[in-house]
Amino acid sequence: MQEDGVVLAGKNNIFMRLDSVMLEKYERCKKLFFGRLAIKLVSEIVLAIFIAFAILIVMNVRENRARITNENTMYRNVSIGVSEAYIDFLFGVPKVSIFEYYIFEDESFRLKNNFYVREDSVLRIVLNEQNKVVAYFVTITGSGRVIPLYVPYQDERIYLGRNTFSEIFSDQFSMGLNVAGAGSAYNYYAEIYNRARAGNFNCFFAAIVSYGFFDTNTHNMFEEAFDLNDIWSGTVQMSDTISEHRRRVIPNTFGVASPMYSGIIGVVPIYDFFENIVDILAR
Repeated sequence: MQEDGVVLAGKNNIFMRLDSVMLEKYERCKKLFFGRLAIKLVSEIVLAIFIAFAILIVMNVRENRARITNENTMYRNVSIGVSEAYIDFLFGVPKVSIFEYYIFEDESFRLKNNFYVREDSVLRIVLNEQNKVVAYFVTITGSGRVIPLYVPYQDERIYLGRNTFSEIFSDQFSMGLNVAGAGSAYNYYAEIYNRARAGNFNCFFAAIVSYGFFDTNTHNMFEEAFDLNDIWSGTVQMSDTISEHRRRVIPNTFGVASPMYSGIIGVVPIYDFFENIVDILAR
């Protein structure tokens, strides 16, 4: 009987060890199962996030392309003689409106400037007292933005944001500069083309203005023009360096003015508090 008890105890020990081993294997399998399940869930979540992010990028790209296409169409419809109401219809309510007052040949008159701020560009229109556009200026404020504009004197388009000064005006232009101080809103460099042509006597501007996009080349050209500036007349002397800059510097602004106002309207408005609104325009 004693031997039978020893055998039974031995069997119990074997079963206990076997049970312990099986329990350990079970726990290990359970951990392995849930571990794999967790890995699978995490990978599926990461994949879902990646797909959602990719879809969001594609949607943003499409929306941006649609926005640019729509804005380019709007800019093509801006011209001398259209009404303020028509521009408001295209661009919405102007972000800023300011007035300029002039006296010309003993007659005083008022010009209204409306600024329409887009994501990476600004439209400035100048209106006479009949609320008709007598000048407009398109300014690039974001890197990489290109706006196609029809230029009557060339019978073709220019691409503001891509074409250089020399590509826009090859000859017969005058140069002007204003330097009111470091970082001043009134600083500009402009090239003006006003050669009359049958059916079109408008004046055209290619310019660098303070609230437009600036890069290193633009800054260097502005500095060179400043060195060659005639302080009293605001004109710039042509030089080999300026000629070289013109071949690679891209203006951030292109404008058109009616011949009746071309000697009055500038690429920057004459307004005492213009310095205060530049940040709004540059965003």
